[in-house]
Amino acid sequence: MPFEWLGFTVNLIDTPGHVDFTAEVERSLRVLDGAVVVFDGQKGVEAQSETVWRQANKYGVPRMVFVNKMDVVGANFAQTLDTIRARLTPDYATHGRPVPIVIPIGAGGESDSRRPFQGVIDIIEMKAKFFDAGDFGKTVRTADIPEDDMLEAMKYRELLFNVLTESDDKDLIMSAVLEGQDPDPAKVRRLVREQCLTRQIYPVLAGSGREHIGIQPL
Repeated sequence: MPFEWLGFTVNLIDTPGHVDFTAEVERSLRVLDGAVVVFDGQKGVEAQSETVWRQANKYGVPRMVFVNKMDVVGANFAQTLDTIRARLTPDYATHGRPVPIVIPIGAGGESDSRRPFQGVIDIIEMKAKFFDAGDFGKTVRTADIPEDDMLEAMKYRELLFNVLTESDDKDLIMSAVLEGQDPDPAKVRRLVREQCLTRQIYPVLAGSGREHIGIQPL
């Protein structure tokens, strides 16, 4: 499906996940400029996900990761991230590493969780994003990060900067980070984009899959 976005024409190819369509997926991967790999926030990395990931490695496809279904019973962002690291990128020096740029606020639904999924935290901007369920997330409200989530957000932000500065040859953010300053978000996004395209990193986002993410484009 082609559509216009920020002055560009994007050709979206949605490949089936079932093992019976492995050949069709491989044919698609040969022509892609990039891919968004969707993982179930409850089930983590499944067998066919591993197969598709290795096919993408074969064809050198840059990837972003989306951890889906954060509003279902048993959803666990950290655990899913751990399974991605263990099963797909154990040798990150060769195959890159997954690095969150968005983390969820809460997990599960209202009927089964003490703190159900509410929205996400943009680690680059250090802002919380909440979605209006009435219009399926088209309306996004930006707010300060909830106090209960600040330590976790800071942990993931430190991880992001540590990874990015390992290959920051143009000093886009390294000096600012070393001096204890907040780097320019635009420069952080530029570095994330560059390292994603060279497959040094796989930016990780999260959500329920039923909302507009509301994150600045890379």
